[in-house]
Amino acid sequence: MNQNSPQQAQPSAEDVQRDLRQLQMVDRIMGLEAENARLAALFIKPAGPRFGYNRMLDDVWSSRTWRAGRLVLAPVRAARAIARKLSGER
Repeated sequence: MNQNSPQQAQPSAEDVQRDLRQLQMVDRIMGLEAENARLAALFIKPAGPRFGYNRMLDDVWSSRTWRAGRLVLAPVRAARAIARKLSGER
């Protein structure tokens, strides 16, 4: 067929705009899926014990600062536990 035949009408401006919006949405969805995969890799724990968010917590809990803070606050925690026990017995 000839390119200028009446059976092959040119798309209207409205059709072009609709197709452009559709392509932009598909592109946006693909970007969001990639971002979701990146964040899932950071925060979802895989089969191994020290990955992602859990590894960060393990690093904090094993730090010298965390252990020193727990040692300093041990009497406060003990006093609170005693106070809870005494208030529960009344």
